Amino acid sequence: MIDRYELLDRHFSTKYRMSFEEFRAQNMVANHDYSFEVESDYCDWEMAVTGLAALKAQIARPEAYGNTQEEDAEMDDFLKPLPCVRVYTDANGESHFSDEWITLALADFAPPAPPMAVAAPKKAGTVTFISAPSGWFGDLHPAPRRQFMFALAGELEVQVSDGEVRRYKTGEIALLEDTFGKGHASRVVSSELAVMAVVSLPDQ
Repeated sequence: MIDRYELLDRHFSTKYRMSFEEFRAQNMVANHDYSFEVESDYCDWEMAVTGLAALKAQIARPEAYGNTQEEDAEMDDFLKPLPCVRVYTDANGESHFSDEWITLALADFAPPAPPMAVAAPKKAGTVTFISAPSGWFGDLHPAPRRQFMFALAGELEVQVSDGEVRRYKTGEIALLEDTFGKGHASRVVSSELAVMAVVSLPDQ
């Protein structure tokens, strides 16, 4: 794991010709208009840097982290990236799905509590909660803004304009970036209310 984090750190340092600290201090994500590539690079780079620091701390203080084989196996399990389905629009206004991953790294998130698997923070705006009853249907429409959606209850069926259909279940994460073009259609297919947390993101 240390080798992987060091490799990522070197990769991004070479790509942007600066250290992570310089990249963050110069606010490079905003300077690149919050492009998906640069924002993703920032998240992965931060995970590499913070993960590397946390693993080095674990080596220096093994009694604080635990280092049995069973604990190592549990560590590998909860450091697995989180799946996230992205909905985006191409240059022709057609919407599509893509499978993305939210990387996690060991970090002292809430000391003195033990380290946790933590994703790199993203700049966000408002947070709201929405719900819709069973059978609710919204025909093709663009997302009102870039936003994360977190399914808290129920199940949605989402169709993008290229015809692909996916189910969005409780506990799953979606990143909606189809803010122009044909957008997507949504239907509540569960017998219960669909409840979602929505976190708005800066425009690209």
